[in-house]
Amino acid sequence: NCSTNLTCTMSGGVVTMSASGGVAGPSFNCASPQYANLKACLDAAKTYVGNGNAGSDNAAYIYLPSGTLSLSGTPYTLTGGMQIMGVAPRVEYIAGTSADLNMIPDGGTWIDCGGNQCFTGTGIRGLSITNVGFQDFCTSGTSGCSVFTFGNGNGGTGGAGVDGVAWSTFSNLIAIGHTCSSGLSGCYSDQAWVFYNSQHIHGDFMTAFNTNLGLNLISQGPEEPMNSVFSDIYTYTYAKSSANGNSSKPGLWLQCLTDGAGN
Repeated sequence: NCSTNLTCTMSGGVVTMSASGGVAGPSFNCASPQYANLKACLDAAKTYVGNGNAGSDNAAYIYLPSGTLSLSGTPYTLTGGMQIMGVAPRVEYIAGTSADLNMIPDGGTWIDCGGNQCFTGTGIRGLSITNVGFQDFCTSGTSGCSVFTFGNGNGGTGGAGVDGVAWSTFSNLIAIGHTCSSGLSGCYSDQAWVFYNSQHIHGDFMTAFNTNLGLNLISQGPEEPMNSVFSDIYTYTYAKSSANGNSSKPGLWLQCLTDGAGN
């Protein structure tokens, strides 16, 4: 949708918005029949923005429609310049229950991760994810699995920790983990938002419900989560106990760890 002072032209699912001050930017409308599914839309956008890191890459808006979008299989690798924007996720009003003690999707944009981690990536600059809910992620109870993990510790390979994201924004995100009927064995969603060796991040209104851990910031060697601002970070964890195997996992974690190279 374009306002009265913004002109849009569309070709092959790519929308170019022109304003009085010039081109506002290309965008990809994932509701377009041009794309068979969410992955196809993200692939098209990723091809456009490029990842050469040689001064010739691009950036683009990626619009996600209201509804539940499937993204199954292995974690999808994001790259810099992808500006992912959905319709603010909504949850049900449940009479007699506090708003943050029971969360059920009820409109807006939701990504169904197909029981797996949704997103991953390394060395990312200029990423934005806003107004998106996530569900059905990491349902097999794998420790460390998350909605997204950027960067890594390169553990066990003798290498240095790998850069995650910088100069990036994450806003109005909701992660609703798996509901376990009897204990957490083999069914829990472990973590929500994991950043290895990342900095210059703005994160706000990031909600995790039914996870062991919400926000996990991990620093190794010279890479630190410095010059970053996180606000309104909420986590409703599973019940913590030795029997559930999660008694040592906090809801919010800032870690300074040694990587595979000893940094």
